[in-house]
Amino acid sequence: MKLRSFSILTLALLLSAGAAWFANRWIQLQVTPVSAGDNPTAFIVVAAQAIPMGQKIVDTHLELAAWPADRIPEGTFTEIEPVNGQVALQTIYEGEAILEKRIAKHSKGSTLSAIISKSKRAVSVRVDDIIGVAGFVLPGNTVDVMATQKRGKNNISVKTVLQNVNVLAVDQTTGDKDTPVVVRAVTLELDPDEAEELVKARSEGTIQLALRNSLDSEVYKPPVQAAPKARPKPKPKRRRYVTIIRGTTVSEATQ
Repeated sequence: MKLRSFSILTLALLLSAGAAWFANRWIQLQVTPVSAGDNPTAFIVVAAQAIPMGQKIVDTHLELAAWPADRIPEGTFTEIEPVNGQVALQTIYEGEAILEKRIAKHSKGSTLSAIISKSKRAVSVRVDDIIGVAGFVLPGNTVDVMATQKRGKNNISVKTVLQNVNVLAVDQTTGDKDTPVVVRAVTLELDPDEAEELVKARSEGTIQLALRNSLDSEVYKPPVQAAPKARPKPKPKRRRYVTIIRGTTVSEATQ
């Protein structure tokens, strides 16, 4: 009797130990389904929180995260220090890898100067709810600039002077927005020639912004008007000569 009880107890202990081992193994597989040797990882710098466009990046915005070694994007960082103090050129979302092409160095002045492309200039124009397309012009949009000039009492000309212009900021905000906001100024990114054209158009009349589709970068070219046909030159009149004889004197006259 005692031998039978001992055998049952031993079997129960073995079964319970086996169940515990299988349960522990199952939990390990759920937490780490693939061994490190099969899928090696490396640590890269990612955003610990969302970083708006134009925001100066500090170390609290960043953290190191394990990333599959065979899927690390080009231009990532393995240390936080090189990223600290730079400026986000686009909105970087939480958990997203920090890439070289999406940040810019910032030495002094406002962060806006860091997001201006090389050889470009930032020019601000005063707007209202009409010029600013009812507040729907936001940082990151592209617009056309139309100029209106009055030439006389009833003569008004309208011309598109700039096309596909990038909006850097509205008022003093460079970050992404989702809702329309009526603002007082819009800052555009222009090359030097475009900047002069905008200042000229603004001084000669009024300007209006036209919001473009975010996927439309085509430059519109107005149709070329045919030159008016030249009128044929009138043929010169043929002169008539009349001979006049007075006595012994002979002369000619034209009609």
